[in-house]
Amino acid sequence: MADNLHRQFDHIEDFEIERRQTTNYQDDQGLNSNSIKLQDMIFFGRVSSFCVSTVLVAFLFLVAQVATFWAFFWAITISAIGQLGIYVLIEYLKAKER
Repeated sequence: MADNLHRQFDHIEDFEIERRQTTNYQDDQGLNSNSIKLQDMIFFGRVSSFCVSTVLVAFLFLVAQVATFWAFFWAITISAIGQLGIYVLIEYLKAKER
């Protein structure tokens, strides 16, 4: 039994030596924290604008006395298409600038 414990210890020791020798890709490359923060801000801005536009469009449909299911269905659809349209427009303008 002592022999089995000794083998396991050797295996763990070999694993730790091997682990110290390998390096991660992120260790070699510095992260640009400003770019990551900007991407996070853009993501949350897109989410919040989708939510606000969905609520406003749903409100308009409900005021027009559209059935509740269809009002929310069309509000979500229109908001998603609007977000996609804004994204495509921004990418088009970026490509045009270059």
